[in-house]
Amino acid sequence: NHGKVHFIVFDDILYPDPRDNEGYWGGLRDEQLTFIENDLKHVPKDHLIVLSMHIPMLNDNQYSESFKREVFDRLISLLKPFPNTFSMSAHTHTQRHDFYKEGNWEHHHYVAGPACGDWWSGWIDEEGLPDSMMRDGTPNGYALITFNGNEYKIDYKIARRPADYRMNIYAPIVAPHNQSFRGEVYVNYFNGGDKDKVEYRVDNGEWRRMRKVVEQDPMYVRLIQKWDSAPGIFPGRRPSNPVECTHLWKTRLPNRLPVGTHVLEVKVTDMFGQEHNDFITYRIVEN
Repeated sequence: NHGKVHFIVFDDILYPDPRDNEGYWGGLRDEQLTFIENDLKHVPKDHLIVLSMHIPMLNDNQYSESFKREVFDRLISLLKPFPNTFSMSAHTHTQRHDFYKEGNWEHHHYVAGPACGDWWSGWIDEEGLPDSMMRDGTPNGYALITFNGNEYKIDYKIARRPADYRMNIYAPIVAPHNQSFRGEVYVNYFNGGDKDKVEYRVDNGEWRRMRKVVEQDPMYVRLIQKWDSAPGIFPGRRPSNPVECTHLWKTRLPNRLPVGTHVLEVKVTDMFGQEHNDFITYRIVEN
């Protein structure tokens, strides 16, 4: 216990997998569930319950297929008497936020990106270290969670990068003037989820909402293509193939503007009220 926060940390790896006695499966043993049930009887209902585990129990607003369903259902039933709950895991080498809802009750599950990123793969930098960007376009780093009473907020810090580095913006650098043009701006806000708002504006104009999508991050796809199309072998290990990113937003790149250089700003307001900003420049030219 720390203040009004009650932490339960457990090993949720069932090994060997009880289904076939090979590999592993996410879940808990009966005695672990009994311990949690008895433990929660001693916790005030207005405290924040925080569960920490390795294999995610929640995915895409449903229980994770890598986690035993009966265990998930029982855990949820134990948590429902508490209005403030939060859980965190890792394992996937990607980053995401998922929410489980039953009526007015909601549980937030956070899958944190690991310090090793994509298993220490990728380009070797001038210091001899791999960039380790994950398959969803998230750079390697660590999560910093701050608690205040029974509330919390999450920030994701990128390793060896400036403190304000929170997103990547991908867009064409040149667009044709007043022509039919399908170039798009993508924003990968690394710590993003369904409850975040991402907006953009051009040349100090009106802020407009961007559309959240679940796609592969085009910046990461370009890195993989560069790796695979090289005539030789790069130092280090080839990164993993891209997967769909759950913290990606996009919009059409505006090109019905005067010829010249333009500034596109991005503003993220996350679920905790934290605001982050970044920008790019691009040129509009006569076709």
